[in-house]
Amino acid sequence: METTLYGITNCDTVKRARTWLKTMGIDYQLHDYKKLGCSTDQARQFLDHFGMDAVLNRRGTTWRKLSDDQKSDLTEDSVIFIDVGAPLAYQAAYSAAEKRLAGRI
Repeated sequence: METTLYGITNCDTVKRARTWLKTMGIDYQLHDYKKLGCSTDQARQFLDHFGMDAVLNRRGTTWRKLSDDQKSDLTEDSVIFIDVGAPLAYQAAYSAAEKRLAGRI
């Protein structure tokens, strides 16, 4: 099974994940959110598998741009809207084949 790493090229977590994958001899393809975006289906899969707290980046500029009302009324559907509209709201790299948070390896 081919591994797909989801993230952005300049992210430190993605860099660590790429190094780990290379060290382990795992071939992978990088899905760069900045260039390729994020579909609603991808966002739903990430939320279903990892949960909202692991997926949403609460330290980034996308989070800081949200109003206090938006931050307090988060649901999975609103997180999907945020992630699809601003894929840089993701907090870490994800490996679809490994089915775990690559940044935590």
